[in-house]
Amino acid sequence: METPIFVASYVLLWLIVLLQSTVVIALIRRVSLDSSSKPEWSYRVQPLDQGSTAPEFAAMSLHDSSTITSKDFQGKRILLGFVTAGCVKCDEAVAQAPTVAKNYSASIVLLCGSTKRDCQEHFSNIRIDDGAIFLFDEGAGIAGMYGVYGAPVFVLVDSDWRIEKYGAPHDEGHLETISTESQMIKQ
Repeated sequence: METPIFVASYVLLWLIVLLQSTVVIALIRRVSLDSSSKPEWSYRVQPLDQGSTAPEFAAMSLHDSSTITSKDFQGKRILLGFVTAGCVKCDEAVAQAPTVAKNYSASIVLLCGSTKRDCQEHFSNIRIDDGAIFLFDEGAGIAGMYGVYGAPVFVLVDSDWRIEKYGAPHDEGHLETISTESQMIKQ
C-alpha cells in the first residue's frame, strides 16, 4: 500500500519533470528562432532625409574622457563613422576614413557603439594621422538618432549641420570605393 508521502513525492517529481521539459522546449525554440534571424551586424540603415537637420549629440571622447558635442563641429563638414570594437570591416573602414574625409573636405568623427571598455581597449591602439576623434556612443543612442542599426556606416554632415549622404561598405570591393557616389546609399 502506498503511503501519502510516497504519493506526494511521486506527484511532485512529475511536476518538476513537466516544468523542466517546458523550459527546455522554450530554450530550443528560442535558439532556432535566433539562428534563422538576420545577424545583428548586418547593414540596416533607415537614413534621415538628405538636407534634413542632423541630430545634435554629446558623447565621451575615448582619448581623454572629455565630453564632445555636435556644437564643437559647428561650421565644419563632418564625416561621422559608426563603428564597433572588434569588427574587421569597421577597422578596414576606419583605415580608409582619412581618404573619404579628404575627398569630401571633412573632419572625421568616429562613434563606437560597443561597451565603453571594449571601445577604449580597441581604439586606443588605432591612430589616424588626420586628427580623427573617437567617441563612445553609449547604448548606440547616437546611431539610433541617425537611423543607423549596423556597422560600419558613414554619414556626411555639411557645415550647416544638415545630412548630405549615408554610406555603408557591404563587402571588400565596396570598402575600396566607399568614397565614390555609387557607394553612398540613400534608401
